[in-house]
Amino acid sequence: MAWTGLPQLAVMPLIPALMKRLDLRLVTIVGLLLFATSCFMNLWMSANYAGDQLFLPNVVRSIGQAFIIAPMTAIATGGIDREDAAGASSIFNMMRNLGGAVGTAISPL
Repeated sequence: MAWTGLPQLAVMPLIPALMKRLDLRLVTIVGLLLFATSCFMNLWMSANYAGDQLFLPNVVRSIGQAFIIAPMTAIATGGIDREDAAGASSIFNMMRNLGGAVGTAISPL
C-alpha cells in the first residue's frame, strides 16, 4: 500500500503554482477538506477491512496532504525576517515532528 502516496508525488509540483495564484489559506482549506473526506470515507471501518477498502481513502488523504504541507509552512514562516528564516524553519519543522511523535505516542490511549 506504500504506492498510494504516488498521487501526492504527482500533485506536489502543482502546489507552488496554486500558491502563487490563490490565497494560501484557501489552498490549505482544500487540503484539510480532502483530508477530512478521506477520514469520513473510513467511517464504517471494521476489523474486516482489508487493503482494497483502504486504497481510495489513502489516495484522497495523500492528495490532501500535498495541499496542506507547503502552504502551512509558507503561512508559518511568511512574516519572518530573512536573517531569522533558517531558525524559524528549524523550529517549525522540529515542532511538526514533535507533534507527530506525541500524536503517535498517545494514539493507542
